[in-house]
Amino acid sequence: MHFLRICILALGLSAAVGAAAVSAQETDEILFTVARPGYETEMYVYDVDRAWLTKLSSDTASNQDPSWSPDGKQIAFTVWSDATAEIYTLDIDSGAARNISNSPSTQEQFPVWSPDGTMIAFLSDQGSEFEGVLYLHVMDADGTNLRRLSDDRSQILDIQWSPDSREIAFFTRRLGGEDNSHKITIVDVQTGASRFLIDDPEVILFWPRWSPDGTKLLFTMGRPVSGHVYSELYIADLATNEITQVTHRRVSIMFPEWSPDGEQIAFVSNLDGDKTSEIYLMNADGSNLHRLTRQEGNETMPVWSPDGARIAFRSEDNDPQTDVTELYVVDVDGRHLKRLTYYNAWVGTIAWQPR
Repeated sequence: MHFLRICILALGLSAAVGAAAVSAQETDEILFTVARPGYETEMYVYDVDRAWLTKLSSDTASNQDPSWSPDGKQIAFTVWSDATAEIYTLDIDSGAARNISNSPSTQEQFPVWSPDGTMIAFLSDQGSEFEGVLYLHVMDADGTNLRRLSDDRSQILDIQWSPDSREIAFFTRRLGGEDNSHKITIVDVQTGASRFLIDDPEVILFWPRWSPDGTKLLFTMGRPVSGHVYSELYIADLATNEITQVTHRRVSIMFPEWSPDGEQIAFVSNLDGDKTSEIYLMNADGSNLHRLTRQEGNETMPVWSPDGARIAFRSEDNDPQTDVTELYVVDVDGRHLKRLTYYNAWVGTIAWQPR
């Protein structure tokens, strides 16, 4: 299978003078998906420096959940067609796509490359006895050596590899029964041994994020209070099991992300009491907390550029009740805010190309 690659000059923008002389290693590219009514979900790559948009699409199936390989030369993604979901890889230079899951009777989705590039983790209903339960699996990057790493009757979300590719952290929500707890599990990829970060059915945990050096895990934790869950940021030292609360704001904090150097954390909240959520930055110890965006709609999914100089994010239009989101990028000092898409649609996954 070959995917169509169409290069489009971004709407409302012009290509920089001399852009043709800029090498791929000197540019910042963002991979993202777009869902529009009446169309299949499509994948695009936006070159921020050249202001060029490249469409990666077969136009015959829905392409979702894209993940860069660590060398930035391939993309793993889910192809939905006729109610089946398979994992494909796409070679960026040749445009050749290959089905590496080859399991038409089951659904495979949400692929994530390991940092060393040798494996791909994903979710599958293969062997599942419960509706809605997807188990964590890992396979080699060529589709061989498939193995299952979870058995719990829980909904798994948010697969996060450790920087050394030895462990995977993920968030689970128990399905059925009286235990509806939300937990963060860490599993050893080679042995399959797993442990809970915090084993407390009264708390709700989300968004596990490994620190760049792999020694800590950032996450949010909260308890239901009068029908609401106010989640705060915490950091777990994985060597000592010491857990430190980083924020004390009694609001909902979402989408935390470490900066590439591990010195800062970006997250989404409405700390200033606005009706909409904005992006905030702070030092990893909780100091120097400040607001980065001031848009009229809700901002979500901040993603750091590899050099830590910019943040890409999704923003709703002026009507927070709609499902319309667009892609934006801003410098970490708040300057040079730029809107990158004009689809009047829903922007999904966002991922900067690795360097």
